[in-house]
Amino acid sequence: MDSLSLGLAIVVLIALCAVAVWFASLTFATLSGWRRLSERYAAQRRPTGSTIRTRSGKIGNVSYSNLLTVRVAQDGLFLSTLAPAHKTLFFPWLGLQGELQVAEGEAAYTRFHAGYPPVEIELPRQVIELVQAAQRG
Repeated sequence: MDSLSLGLAIVVLIALCAVAVWFASLTFATLSGWRRLSERYAAQRRPTGSTIRTRSGKIGNVSYSNLLTVRVAQDGLFLSTLAPAHKTLFFPWLGLQGELQVAEGEAAYTRFHAGYPPVEIELPRQVIELVQAAQRG
């Protein structure tokens, strides 16, 4: 195989990998409910607030391991991910269904519902502390 053929094969392989990653991300966005949530909760402004990066969480039945960025603002919660095909979401405090629930111990989490039909969102303990500070302040 000459160098031109090898170069072309590498370019084609990279393009196929990019398409596969985008397709997998789109599939996860659909299965988790993220795409449905983005129809109502797509952020209309640049995210602000206290930031927690590369956190794990669960949207619907899909786990996002170390892919989430959470920003807690005075007026709500921003949620974004490194994965393509996922719009940044903004949940106003009044738009969250149910109460924030807190589990005890090391595995503490925040769980709430948004959208209709509701999608369950589960975020790590650090978010609990930021949410409580934002609500006080």
